[in-house]
Amino acid sequence: MVIESTTRCTYTFLDNGIHHFTLHENTTKGIDDLVRLYEIVTLQHQADHPGEQVRVMMEFEQKGAPPVMYAEKLYKEMMARHPKLPKERIAYVHQFGTMMSLITLVIPLFPNSNKVTRKFFPREQKETAIMWLLSDNT
Repeated sequence: MVIESTTRCTYTFLDNGIHHFTLHENTTKGIDDLVRLYEIVTLQHQADHPGEQVRVMMEFEQKGAPPVMYAEKLYKEMMARHPKLPKERIAYVHQFGTMMSLITLVIPLFPNSNKVTRKFFPREQKETAIMWLLSDNT
């Protein structure tokens, strides 16, 4: 699968089957790129592996909070376009800070929460995040 990354957000398909996104800019344009890439990848995964759970790592490179409410708006729009997306398991890897701790409370409120299992990991626990994504534990 060839996916166009940008300077604000990159995508890599890892050998272990994890879809890895890195947000380089905590801006609305960065979120635009992230959601666009995420939508492409999720739809392609669904087409290639029907019924299989999507395993995603979203890594936030910068300290501070990305525009979460804007991301939620785009996510809701994506869900309206594609209401039958597969189950997902998402690990958010971040640089811990006050704003990020608040975001860990907001993101689980995003729509489609019954089909998405989410967990937050500080950057130092990236390997733990990968092990969690590959497991079936909640």
